[in-house]
Amino acid sequence: MAKIIPSALITSIKGTISGNTFQGWKDSITIRKTPYKSSVVSAKSSLIKGINSTIAGCYYSLSESNKNGWSYFASLISSTLSGTDAFQSVNVANLSREHPALCAYDVALCFYNKPFTPVYVSGRFSLKKNTFEFYWGTPACATVYVTGYYSPQVGYSNANNPTWKMGQTVLSDLGRICFDASEYQSGQVFRLRGQSITPYGITSSNSATASATKSGSFEYQPLLFIIDSEFNKVMKFQTPSRSFVNYLETWDSGADYFQGPDDCCSDEDYLYVVDTYNHRIVKFNKTDLSFISEFGSEGTGDSNFKYPTGICCDDTYLYICDTENHRIKKHLKSDLSFVFTFGSYGSDDDNFNLPRGIFIYNSQLYITDTGNNRFKMHVASDGDFITEFGHYGSGDGDFDNPIGICCNAQYTFIIDNGNNRVSVWGNTTFSHIVNFGSIGSGDTEFDYPYRCCLNSDYLFITDIINFRVVYYNLTTLSFSGKFGQEGEAPWQFAVLSGVCTMTSTP
Repeated sequence: MAKIIPSALITSIKGTISGNTFQGWKDSITIRKTPYKSSVVSAKSSLIKGINSTIAGCYYSLSESNKNGWSYFASLISSTLSGTDAFQSVNVANLSREHPALCAYDVALCFYNKPFTPVYVSGRFSLKKNTFEFYWGTPACATVYVTGYYSPQVGYSNANNPTWKMGQTVLSDLGRICFDASEYQSGQVFRLRGQSITPYGITSSNSATASATKSGSFEYQPLLFIIDSEFNKVMKFQTPSRSFVNYLETWDSGADYFQGPDDCCSDEDYLYVVDTYNHRIVKFNKTDLSFISEFGSEGTGDSNFKYPTGICCDDTYLYICDTENHRIKKHLKSDLSFVFTFGSYGSDDDNFNLPRGIFIYNSQLYITDTGNNRFKMHVASDGDFITEFGHYGSGDGDFDNPIGICCNAQYTFIIDNGNNRVSVWGNTTFSHIVNFGSIGSGDTEFDYPYRCCLNSDYLFITDIINFRVVYYNLTTLSFSGKFGQEGEAPWQFAVLSGVCTMTSTP
């Protein structure tokens, strides 16, 4: 029979107080929280409940033989005492004796205000990772946590549904909760319930729910990243609500600083930014925008860039418009190392003149050859030329300074910057379909549109002079909404450039 050494519990208990507030207890869930209708948070009550929950949780990490030993010990003391009870009682007593200060803190920490219920919850199945993944949009506060329970069955009651299992407790700043799906059959629905909770154990009044189905289909995660090249910042928004989440703002040439970033792309875990005036690419963690690594310097060699702009990615590689070197470069996503390059200055099939936009679809690269006023297609694996379309002008099928580009199975969208419009082409026939937009500030007008991206529902366009992002319905190609305003606040815009959702298949 094993017991916990009290001094070894201190780190674990501090972790509990910092947000790991749900623990297994008698095969159910114990929540460390303030008693019902209490007007203030009792620090002593909260702390003791946290200690008890931690110790109870530690019981389930014991081997079966040790658990059986505690059950035998309990049977010798009382017929009503369980092995879990005995384990808890003995270790709480030992902890209180050796660390009395832990149970002697009596000052109320704050008034009793419950956190908001998590909203903008979404769930999806990741085919590549074989996991169920869930995201929260708000609350986005560093002192609020979200804990998820999950179950493969219908219903969300712990009492009525004993198959509920315990999830992770994470910061609610769009922290991702992942669950292994390897034991689930194709087509099975996976449901999750989450509550926001403070470090002192106060839970929100209601819980939010979401579900995901195990299948081969792909659902975009609800994040939108926007680059502001004037203030050298990356902003993160929720796509269902267009609500601001957080941002990163830097200016310099250090490892995690920007000078005139132009574009970005993302996968499931990371955000990749083209840091134009530092002649490099930078990799960030998507969840908290923390710096991971960077690569590149000014020059013409394999490890160099000269004012790079557009960027896109697939499962393994990054593809970058090395604009003033008039070429496309291919790098590994894992360590940003160089793979190969293709293109040179000119107007022939294998040439470019200031390429600025790039997108990958079905292993083919769609590229805006800006200086030549055309868009081109190349094979992603080796850079071989496929076809090209367009020339300078303002008529249907013409371009004036094309920049942003993206596509889905039906359409290719090209930001025709000089004509203040979006040029739409068929993605199988490669024939021009329609233009929408003209100069102005109305809902269906643009003033210097720059880049675009899409998810399963909308096309998002950065409209620079109007200080906004406009989004169009992908089915009807009609205006759906806009958001943004001029300013220096974290959620406001100065010079919008890049915009991206997740564009690689999970």
